[in-house]
Amino acid sequence: MSHQAFEAFIKKLQQDGSLRKELSDQLGDLSQGVKTDELNEFAATRGYDFKVQEIRDELTDQQLDSVAGGITIGGTQFHKVETSPLGATFIKIDFGKF
Repeated sequence: MSHQAFEAFIKKLQQDGSLRKELSDQLGDLSQGVKTDELNEFAATRGYDFKVQEIRDELTDQQLDSVAGGITIGGTQFHKVETSPLGATFIKIDFGKF
């Protein structure tokens, strides 16, 4: 369920420039990395119920290895979910050119 909600949210971001701008204004540049808990909350307030950590847990070991260098799903580039030394977890997503 979480994975489907995440995919739907990403698709909406790809299609809706005003939503991408709102996200960027509130959380910063996804391609530079945003806190996963803040992304989860932002999406939830718009009806998309997912947790990035749950989606990460659904990936196979091979998929996780490939994410370290980036993986493309549906035209969107995902980069490894990283944890900072202070314990915050970040995700980087590059939508490329629109």
